[in-house]
Amino acid sequence: EPSDPEGAVATVETRTGAIRTLLSGSDFARDELDLAAGPGRQTGSAAKPFTLVAAFRRGFPPGKVYEASSPKEIPGWRSPCGCVYNAADGGSGSYMDLWAATENSVNVVFAQLAVDVGAEHIVKAAHDMGITTPLDAVPAITLGSEEATPLDMATAYATLANDGVRCEPFAVQRIEVRREMLYKHRAKPSCEQVVSPEIAHLVTAMIERATCCGTGYRAL
Repeated sequence: EPSDPEGAVATVETRTGAIRTLLSGSDFARDELDLAAGPGRQTGSAAKPFTLVAAFRRGFPPGKVYEASSPKEIPGWRSPCGCVYNAADGGSGSYMDLWAATENSVNVVFAQLAVDVGAEHIVKAAHDMGITTPLDAVPAITLGSEEATPLDMATAYATLANDGVRCEPFAVQRIEVRREMLYKHRAKPSCEQVVSPEIAHLVTAMIERATCCGTGYRAL
């Protein structure tokens, strides 16, 4: 159920792609701006699972360890100082594996992982999972520098929950006028296996650690 700071919310049915909620979060009558389906918004740390999927596709183990101290200069990182900072509650300790880095949303670890994995592979994972907007292949994508809609993010997260099967989202099930069927959505959902079940389960388990014990829990 991804949302943005202005209150836009989108939810999709995991196994069919049926859109169950599409809430702009603003006064549409006044602004005529749909924040749920477009335009895109920066995704922040919600984009980190794309990096995990790309990493595991390329054979990186979830126990891979990186230095986690902040700030850290990272060769290949594009910024004025070439360095990355952790958030205020981004964890502690000088070294950390991907489990702990996901639980605590540690930017420095994910930045190093993104450089090692290759930004182009992260873009591929994001598009496979349901992001439809163009994405620049830059390492900062792992920290949410690129834009996506809440609807696309809902689809991508549903892909993980659906054992790696992406289902195309749709809004209208059927249209009837005086009992006459004018339109009916295809009987079989348009779905495709885009992430292996093993990787989908692993990434889901790692995300759950963040919501039960890490930054997601502390934000409640």
